[in-house]
Amino acid sequence: MVKSRMVALYLAAAALCALSFGIGCAAKSEALKKRSVSLAALITLIFGCVACGSRVIFAVSALLAVLGVIEIMGCFPKGRFFPIYFIAASAMAGAVFVLHICFRGSGRESVILEVSLILHILMTLIVFFGKMKWVDSEAGAVLFSAYPTAFGCACVYLIGQISWKYLLMIMCAAVMNDAAAYFSGRFLGKHHPFPKISPGKSTEGYLGGLIGVILGVCLCIATLRPEAVTFERMAVFTLLAWVTSGAGDLLFSQWKRRHGKKDFSRLMGAHGGVLDRFDDIIWMQPIFLFVLMRFGL
Repeated sequence: MVKSRMVALYLAAAALCALSFGIGCAAKSEALKKRSVSLAALITLIFGCVACGSRVIFAVSALLAVLGVIEIMGCFPKGRFFPIYFIAASAMAGAVFVLHICFRGSGRESVILEVSLILHILMTLIVFFGKMKWVDSEAGAVLFSAYPTAFGCACVYLIGQISWKYLLMIMCAAVMNDAAAYFSGRFLGKHHPFPKISPGKSTEGYLGGLIGVILGVCLCIATLRPEAVTFERMAVFTLLAWVTSGAGDLLFSQWKRRHGKKDFSRLMGAHGGVLDRFDDIIWMQPIFLFVLMRFGL
């Protein structure tokens, strides 16, 4: 039953990708076709990881953390002290990742999560509004590698241990928000609220993203049938997914702008790096983990 529900949701998501690819072909838009293909690959990766179980989710989460550190440190020239900073970033990110995994299920888990969430939000605010020179230095990158990057990746695994259904719903909501925001922004976007941080983002795109999140959540509820579903809970889930997904995307875009980068890397060719594709997913995980543990959303 579980597998059949997951397959049904995957087929529905794949059908949406096929539809967007068809629109791209009709409009003779190479960018739209490439976006559709990358979206289909991302959805396949997410569903494949969740279907394979906790060990694969752990391995992929750890790999995302490693690649995230590499891409963040890649924003800096390889000077004399670069290896020292790179080792420091890797060590700190690894410590944060392992800390939350090891204390899972212990009495101290909630305290550690709350402290880490404060650091997660604090680092976010510093990157957005901080004027200190160290924020744009390798020292700032060491902290950014740990919070939010490694912390967010650890939370992917932790949410999967609590409920794979909610993990899949969070992932689908983020992907649908990103896809719908891109398509609606491309065809309807006229007003750009953050021209310096992310000039491609538009108000119309954000509203389209909200519609995408609603559609994604409805598809998940119809196919996965998660426990204790109420209208109020799903409304809160939808709004939280929409806001946190957009905030995560803006945060990593701001980091790139502060360092004069368009993409974190060329690991995925024209689609950029790992953080270019998973930025919103990584940032929103700690928020959802806290809500799940505190309120059982």
